[in-house]
Amino acid sequence: MDRTWSYKVTPTNEGQTLQTELLHWWKTLNPSWRQTSSTGEFLQSGEGDWRVLDMSGRNGLLSVVACMNWWLDLELDEDSQWLSLLKDVQWVMECLLKEAEEPPWKKSQSDCL
Repeated sequence: MDRTWSYKVTPTNEGQTLQTELLHWWKTLNPSWRQTSSTGEFLQSGEGDWRVLDMSGRNGLLSVVACMNWWLDLELDEDSQWLSLLKDVQWVMECLLKEAEEPPWKKSQSDCL
């Protein structure tokens, strides 16, 4: 029995639903201290604890990246929402990496830029 999972198989063919749900899910995954712009996109600044996003499994960042890939597989263009989400996910990953590299006694809660 083959138990491998194919990352090439998109679990839905409803691109607009996937897009809407992914954007909503991303907002719920993020720490409550993150602020948004007037258009609802996260600002890439702020201070706070990133541990809520430092997880693996079904609600981890790899799942977000997989959903972003499916969004593109459904032949939706790399529109401004997708690119905005990509930039934010990248920024969050950089913040998590920066936080992980600092010794616990030196960790600050400053902007990651």
